[in-house]
Amino acid sequence: MKEKNLKKYIPGMRNIKTAVAIFIDLLIFEVLGFENAFYACIASVVCMQQTVEETLEAGKSRLIGTSIAAVIGLIVFYIGEYTSSPKIYLLLIPIGVVVLIHACVLLKCSSSASIGCVVFISILTSHRLYGDNSTYPFTRILETFIGVIVATVVNKYVSTKYLKKFMPKTDLEDNKLDKS
Repeated sequence: MKEKNLKKYIPGMRNIKTAVAIFIDLLIFEVLGFENAFYACIASVVCMQQTVEETLEAGKSRLIGTSIAAVIGLIVFYIGEYTSSPKIYLLLIPIGVVVLIHACVLLKCSSSASIGCVVFISILTSHRLYGDNSTYPFTRILETFIGVIVATVVNKYVSTKYLKKFMPKTDLEDNKLDKS
């Protein structure tokens, strides 16, 4: 009875897979010498779902939203740079959000609108922190892509069978780890 009650304190597979994906994101960025794995890690966390299919769908939505945001963000950035006042962004960012959401609706990818808005706002409020402003939106797409791919691969290949090599048998009884 006590052993059964203790099992509820064992992290589920989705929890473990998310941590593994984040570790791999951080490792990839460290090995490649990239500065910041933040957006890849966020993509892995957001995209890690119960099934590989759900992970792929979340990843697709994330990439579509990020890509639309990058394009609109770049356009708005260049419009803002050709004006005489940085305060123009007070108007351009909300207008860009309207354009982005409407673009997602027209392209029949409404589920990508929220993340697209987050990315768009991130691009336009953070762009002054980075050296080459014109490449920042594309860096965001690459970072997101890495996180989505890592989450998908981890979700597909990290399984209870694999973890049996590292954990005591009692922890894996009845596939208790397969629950999130």
